[in-house]
Amino acid sequence: MIAGTIDFTAGYLPRLTAFAGALGRAGPVEVLADLRLDEPEELAAAFGCAPDASPADIVAAAWLSRKEAALPLLRGDFALAIVDHRTGEVVLARDHVGIRPLYWYRHGRELRFSGDLADLVARCPEAPIDDVFFAAQLIRPFALLPAMNVRTLHVGLLKLPGGHVAVFGGRRETRVTRWMNWWNCPDVRFRKIDDYAEALRERLSHSIRRAVRTEGPIASHLSGGIDGTAVTILADKHLRLDGRKLDRAYTWFAGPSEDVPGGEDTWSLAKLVAQNLSVPLHEMPATFDSQFAMAAADPFGRPMHMLDYEMRVLAHASSHGVGVILSGWGGDEVVSTRRLAGWHDLLRCGRWYMAARLWRAGIRPRRSLKAALLGWGRHGVLGPFLPSLPMGDTIFLRALSLPFIHQDMVERVLVDDDYAPMRRVRAERGYRPTLISQLEDGHLARRCESWAMAAADYGITHRYPLLDRELLAFCLGLPPELPYIDGRPRALLRLALKTLVPHEIREGDKPRETNRVARLARADDLALDRLLEQARHTEAPSLDWIDSECIGRVLAHRGAGPVDRLIQRQAATVVLAARGWKNVLR
Repeated sequence: MIAGTIDFTAGYLPRLTAFAGALGRAGPVEVLADLRLDEPEELAAAFGCAPDASPADIVAAAWLSRKEAALPLLRGDFALAIVDHRTGEVVLARDHVGIRPLYWYRHGRELRFSGDLADLVARCPEAPIDDVFFAAQLIRPFALLPAMNVRTLHVGLLKLPGGHVAVFGGRRETRVTRWMNWWNCPDVRFRKIDDYAEALRERLSHSIRRAVRTEGPIASHLSGGIDGTAVTILADKHLRLDGRKLDRAYTWFAGPSEDVPGGEDTWSLAKLVAQNLSVPLHEMPATFDSQFAMAAADPFGRPMHMLDYEMRVLAHASSHGVGVILSGWGGDEVVSTRRLAGWHDLLRCGRWYMAARLWRAGIRPRRSLKAALLGWGRHGVLGPFLPSLPMGDTIFLRALSLPFIHQDMVERVLVDDDYAPMRRVRAERGYRPTLISQLEDGHLARRCESWAMAAADYGITHRYPLLDRELLAFCLGLPPELPYIDGRPRALLRLALKTLVPHEIREGDKPRETNRVARLARADDLALDRLLEQARHTEAPSLDWIDSECIGRVLAHRGAGPVDRLIQRQAATVVLAARGWKNVLR
């Protein structure tokens, strides 16, 4: 991770003070970088660098030659702070998706930045808590909010979105623009379906080959689904070509036990793949400790997205010397198009002509046409308007009624477009607009940011081959009918992996996760009980938008329903978080 301060007070030229990161120079250009370049040799030769030049020096030479036009040439993931003494400008930049985090805070003539949010919060004590943003996340706990792509829970402490560049100083005002334009991806056209499958398999193999170019042990996530399985199998294949092998694999699932009986399809499939590869498989299901750590975490520190499982993985991997963990994260959104390939998506997006063509070709929905129309939860055509939605989907679309938040604050949140829920899959017409919306809504970056900050403490980095820029651009350029070639999700990916992935995973339906869900619910319930017990012995905050007496009644209530428990969790979060607020709230 990078961390540093830029001082604009010492005359016209900014002065960089680096606290963490790799420093590179090329003439009047300084670069502080947290990065991994996929093809450093090619870039070094293109910009006249020595063969043994560091990646940061290569980036500095590229910026010296091309300025912002150099960013699309950087294949890999990165967070950069660039000081260009020619113009007196300071530039912050992130990779195409946002795998490496980067936050910044402008205070007078000083610019502070860091890849670790907790580090930057500690260095910016004058930044007050954004109580409106905090209230919005309490009221809409499961929603993606537009404000989450840029803002944090501290006023003025901002996140640079993935694929963006921010320019400070010089003769111009601060500007933040997007350098990664997914709409410019070229169309991909072949004559046969098999040609598309072969091209996808080749690009997927290349992205995984680049991801395993590192020294030391490499581990992989193995969920039992097609995305994680493909990454694990191809990674082990490439490593064996170099005389190495995948060190170990991790799964969040576990087999049946005395306290949680019953089968688990996902666990058995992951075990099958690990046995075929002769790779040790470590089970990391949810536990009381992991869930309590998540529930009791400071909401104003590091983000904790999906870390209830991953913290156990990181601790175990670090103890065995693992330096890189591969993940199939991101496959659902673009590469395998799982979220796009249902019939309800065709009907919801108004693509009736495509549905009619598939029907005439003999391709039918796996479920009934009625089920395709209604869908499930928020993903169906009529799903958002049905009263019998699951709790999570209901809250996703509507605000959670929290009695301890004053109504004026609730209205302030509900009328602001920054706090309106972003639909995970928007009802936009067309294949490419829907996929691009999933790349840009911040959903992918949230997990990458959380995992990057947590993994840095263990000296581990996560790599996501399915978020490779070249692979994503290829998938965005495919013909819009390809995801529906057999009426089932992941059609093209299943065809591409026909000879690599076991038949049970490639052609089977989505595996059941009853065992994992049962373990998670049990651990989460016990953790919430402990959290509520702590909150009951803590004084409620005295804030103008919080009803302290009502919080006490909510915490004392012994409700057992899912909505009651969620309201109690939000109340406990407010009480425990307030212990560290002191007087910073305004």
